[in-house]
Amino acid sequence: MLAPAWPESGLASQSTNLEIIVKFSDDSDAGHRVDRVLAKDPMDLDDLAEFQEELHRSTGYMLIPQRISSGREVIFGIPEKPLLERIEQTVAKRPEIASTDLVAVQNDNPRLPEELLLLRFHASSDETALLENAYNDNAYAMRVQTLATELCAASGVPVIGTPHARTALAITLDRYALLEQLVARLHELDYVDYAQPNSIVQFMK
Repeated sequence: MLAPAWPESGLASQSTNLEIIVKFSDDSDAGHRVDRVLAKDPMDLDDLAEFQEELHRSTGYMLIPQRISSGREVIFGIPEKPLLERIEQTVAKRPEIASTDLVAVQNDNPRLPEELLLLRFHASSDETALLENAYNDNAYAMRVQTLATELCAASGVPVIGTPHARTALAITLDRYALLEQLVARLHELDYVDYAQPNSIVQFMK
């Protein structure tokens, strides 16, 4: 069941795919894996899946191979739900949090968030008062974002915070910041030639 959270929480501002293009060095193990996939069956990415754990350890993000471009680039998807679950585990133990709820928003457009994390605070808290004020007054938006950033900082995942249903804080992934962070981490790996967010790419058929 989809929650009536869209578009109230400002999700349209994060309209971009959670996908990243990675070109591995030709002489690296990852590059050789790409060559084997192309020689065997470009649609069978199981050999690349075995490389996922190393990328996860190196970047802090789960990367799922989706397809290979005509330039031997691997397009990886970044699953949204595990990151929101990581955030939820981080914030749920905080004393100011009364409840958390992971809510489905939409499943039709991959460029938009599919889920969001709703955080509710104790009724008499300063946070609840802030959200009530912010719900109808954009002047409080920066304070709401600061609250979201502080709450979720320990997760290491960039987030966007917006008021929802007057007394809840809606947390979605800051997709642009996440992709920028991931690109920087991938560029630190000596077996990566380059990495970039996926916008337009020619796919192999």
